[in-house]
Amino acid sequence: MDFSRWLNQQAPIPVQSDADRHVQELLDEDVLRDVQGGYEAMCCRCGEWRELYCGPEEIDIDYVHYCGGSPRCCP
Repeated sequence: MDFSRWLNQQAPIPVQSDADRHVQELLDEDVLRDVQGGYEAMCCRCGEWRELYCGPEEIDIDYVHYCGGSPRCCP
């Protein structure tokens, strides 16, 4: 069998988008966690996990979450 025929028979390699890669980086850094129906982010002040109200692809890699659960959690 020649190489080109063998290559054409192989399953395509899934392409990961930049948004998917960005979300995975945030998950790997423990900035976000995937929960049923969305994502949660950890507050940098109190350490509580709170619902993320935007899409994770919208946030910067240097994202710091303030939950606003108390006055001390506000930036």
